[in-house]
Amino acid sequence: MQDITERKQAQDALQWQTCFQRLLMDISLTYINLPLDEASAAMGKSLAELGAFVGADRAYIFTYDFPAQVVNNTHTWCEAGIIS
Repeated sequence: MQDITERKQAQDALQWQTCFQRLLMDISLTYINLPLDEASAAMGKSLAELGAFVGADRAYIFTYDFPAQVVNNTHTWCEAGIIS
């Protein structure tokens, strides 16, 4: 009998990576030709999809203003029942 633990872990990791790459590609395709006035709502949906995939209860998008050295939270998603 052969120990297949490492092989199973490698297969699981590859499957996770493949699903994650597919999710990122789907999210990226959302923004191609998306009208600017719909971008904010799409960001919330994308954060929700990413959060659900990785099992997070919240996700954020931040920008960094280098000259002012300030971090700004531009978009937030929280799972239902989570206080932001």
